[in-house]
Amino acid sequence: MEKLTTACKWFVIAFFAILALRGMMVDNVELGQVGVRRSNVGGVIEKDLDPGWRLEVVGLHKIIELPSTYQFLDFLGNDALEIRTKDNNIVTLDISVPYRITPGAGWEIVTAGNHVEDGQGNFRFQRLTRETTVGVLRQHLADLQSSDFYDTDRRNEVTARALAVLNEELAALHVEADAILMRAVFFRPEYEQQLLQIQLNAQNKLLDGARKEVADIQQDLDNYQQKTFALASAREQDWAARLARLDRAYQVGFLAVEPSAMRLGEGEAPEGETAEGETAEGETPEGETAEGETAEGETPEGETSEGETPEGETPDPGEALAGLTSEELAELAELAEQSVDLEPGAARRRLEELTPGQKAALLAVAAKAIGGAPEEYGDKYLLGIKNIQAETLAYDQRVRAEADGVAARLNADGQALVAAVVGNYESRVNQLLDSPGGRAFVAWQAAANVNFAEELTFQSRDGIPSVLRLRDFARAFMGD
Repeated sequence: MEKLTTACKWFVIAFFAILALRGMMVDNVELGQVGVRRSNVGGVIEKDLDPGWRLEVVGLHKIIELPSTYQFLDFLGNDALEIRTKDNNIVTLDISVPYRITPGAGWEIVTAGNHVEDGQGNFRFQRLTRETTVGVLRQHLADLQSSDFYDTDRRNEVTARALAVLNEELAALHVEADAILMRAVFFRPEYEQQLLQIQLNAQNKLLDGARKEVADIQQDLDNYQQKTFALASAREQDWAARLARLDRAYQVGFLAVEPSAMRLGEGEAPEGETAEGETAEGETPEGETAEGETAEGETPEGETSEGETPEGETPDPGEALAGLTSEELAELAELAEQSVDLEPGAARRRLEELTPGQKAALLAVAAKAIGGAPEEYGDKYLLGIKNIQAETLAYDQRVRAEADGVAARLNADGQALVAAVVGNYESRVNQLLDSPGGRAFVAWQAAANVNFAEELTFQSRDGIPSVLRLRDFARAFMGD
């Protein structure tokens, strides 16, 4: 028991000794603080102490703690800055400036003696920082005019320049500012109304500019739509014309094409009219090239220059006409004038009478209009559906007329034969009926149709009813 008591005493003594030793030799630097050790023998140690337990011998060392986090200089409310602008106007600013001790320079603040606290719990370097900041802000923000305060770019430019100057001034105090935050700007009430009107005018100017841009873009869009509609209309008209030409060729064929139209070329515009996609003077719109040409006027790939016809290309009908004589051209012109009014079959006969050169010219026109090579088309494309239908109708009428004549003749012959057979039959029947057996047959049929009453009354002077005299009765039926 005495040993336990002794051990407890020593434990308590050791515990209090450790506590006393810790209080005499160790200090705790809190989070958010930076420690500076000052020795009564060697002075300030040129090194900042991070948060944690640090050596501090009582009577020899003293650790001074300074804030290491960002502090804020707030110029708000009654402390708001009043600055006279460049245009001699008074403006009230709500500004906050975050700052901190330059990392690793806390010991210099202690060396300069700016760590001393005033009666309000603030350090001297904080007061000096505030005074320096006020001086720099008053000096540089005064470069702004009243209208610059609602110009974000101009305001940011001046505050950035003021921040650079402020950090140069604060470098002597071993403090650095992070930003100059201008949160609110207040003018005199009457000037506030003027500013509101100025801002409204500026916004209206921007709105007018935006409306002008929209109007310009809308105008460009309208012009583009008009050009698109015009081009679409031209393409539709061209397509309708091509369809009309194809329909005409389908209906009446290519015999009605005159040599002058062959030279002009199927689908080309006559003289005085502009080609598709070109202007009135033959010029193409800016940025566009003529149809079938490249951007620099070069020959497209697959086509040859100097008028040569590449393989697989449709020959020009004008080239086919060049080899025809004037008599052959006159015959084609005459055929074109008469082809619509020719009787059925006459167009085919006239086509068979054409020379190979004339037929080649017509086939070239057909190939130019429809597409492909002339060898792919025959006489049926040159004749047209109308001529073929007329020939078909004429053939139908002729064959039907011949068939009707044959049918009428055969019907008459058949009816004559039937009449002869019927006459022979009736004559034979009459001969048979005129014979005794025939007369008996007739009498038998007549007797079969005779009906007597159920009750008969006979009166006969001979005493025998006449109906019982069968021979006489039968002769009476036979007509004897």
